[in-house]
Amino acid sequence: MRIIALIITLFVTPAIAKMYKCEVNSKTSYQQFPCVGGGSEIEAYSAPTEAQRRSSVQRTNTFLYNKAQEEARKEARRQERIVQQREDERLYMQQELLLYHDEMLTKMDHQGKEMDRQGKDLKQIKREASRTRWIQTPSGELVPIY
Repeated sequence: MRIIALIITLFVTPAIAKMYKCEVNSKTSYQQFPCVGGGSEIEAYSAPTEAQRRSSVQRTNTFLYNKAQEEARKEARRQERIVQQREDERLYMQQELLLYHDEMLTKMDHQGKEMDRQGKDLKQIKREASRTRWIQTPSGELVPIY
């Protein structure tokens, strides 16, 4: 509100009227006519005319409209930056997910190969075990008989 009042004050072209500052017995007074015992002329401003007021209002409205337009442009740019930042974050997360997915596939492939190798070893052990006879000791341990 102060800004609007300041703008209106700045844009109003005041009409100048003559005024006089008089000092009598150490008292200061102001009047429209010259002082009797001397004094000084000062400039005083009168109220603006209707045309001046309209012009001032129009300039103020134009200023406020331009200010609002600039604020709207700033807000639009801020929103665009937010959207771009979110898109960048989404792409980053997508890339990280793809890397993690590839890593997991590689790990699973390695584990599958290891399980295949262990499965072959287990089959070989079972074959050997089927050819071997076993005895259980009193302690419960299985011992092969050759």
